[in-house]
Amino acid sequence: MKKLMMFAAAMTIVGGAYASLDCGTGSSPCDTPAWDFTMSGKTANGIAKGYKATYAIGFKGVLVGNLSEVLAGGGTVSGVKIAAAVVSSSTNTYAGFVGNPSNIVTFVSTNVVIGAPSLVVPAGAVIGSVSYTNVVSKWTEIALVQTVVGGITNSPAPVETIVKTIGNFTRLTVVDNTVVTPGTPTGDCCLETFTVYLYDKVAKDIIVLDEQEVRKMSVFGLGLDKYLAGTIRAGSSSVLESDVFWFMTADDVALQFVGFGKGKVSLSKATTPDCGTGTAACEPTWDWPSWAGWFTGEYLAETDISKDLTCAGDCVAVAGGTWSAKYNKALSASSNIEAAVYAKFRVSGLK
Repeated sequence: MKKLMMFAAAMTIVGGAYASLDCGTGSSPCDTPAWDFTMSGKTANGIAKGYKATYAIGFKGVLVGNLSEVLAGGGTVSGVKIAAAVVSSSTNTYAGFVGNPSNIVTFVSTNVVIGAPSLVVPAGAVIGSVSYTNVVSKWTEIALVQTVVGGITNSPAPVETIVKTIGNFTRLTVVDNTVVTPGTPTGDCCLETFTVYLYDKVAKDIIVLDEQEVRKMSVFGLGLDKYLAGTIRAGSSSVLESDVFWFMTADDVALQFVGFGKGKVSLSKATTPDCGTGTAACEPTWDWPSWAGWFTGEYLAETDISKDLTCAGDCVAVAGGTWSAKYNKALSASSNIEAAVYAKFRVSGLK
């Protein structure tokens, strides 16, 4: 069988304490769900001989969900500010005091700042930009001198004035002033991405695609209505409908996947005859859905001569087929899912 090699490099997943079902439902700590994954279809590569089974796409593997807890409030406000630092200074004295120093009682000073720097960030300022300014401080010192006339010491009187200035050479730097306010954990979790593990039968190795975007995953239907309305009893469960829409992208591969399936919500047993959604005695348990559906998109560059009859066609091979993901409860409960995936396909060592 002709083998179409998909990806050049493998990436790894970072495990963590994650949790629950999807945006807006569930209140348990975020878990790390895993699904047994299969996909099969056809691509336009090798069109000189037509669409034969030789040119089929077929992979088995595992999907691992990457979840994050929903935070209420919080946010990020971006901004800049000016940081000022004195890099040099000089002192000049104008006018002086002439007299008997022993008669000086004290100086009375008044300070005036003549040229304070502007700390307003200019429009379009770039972080790290530097400007300089000269800040001049001026003060006046009045000497109070005692006089002795006929053996009588008179009260101090202002006699001489000294005027001084200091010039500070100041560097003004534009710095980051981004303020991050953390949100409050809500206990709800969102599925953000899949890590996709694909078994390469030819190389007998695992291809790992990290951070594959999940555009939508939701549960809906009569089963959810019953749970939200509090009409399922303690110890019973209700079936949920589900849909999912996600992408697989790497190198010259750009596929989108749509699937539909079923999940389940259950209420634990309690002493009350009917818990309802607001009763603390009943704790809901959400079972992740399994899905089956279709994929379509682009799969590598074309390998044979073809005639493009569109106005602006790309030299890529179209692909399409079906796929499925069956929730694997045992694999999801593994303390090291990545190691369990390698063991599942009898591949030694993490790449």
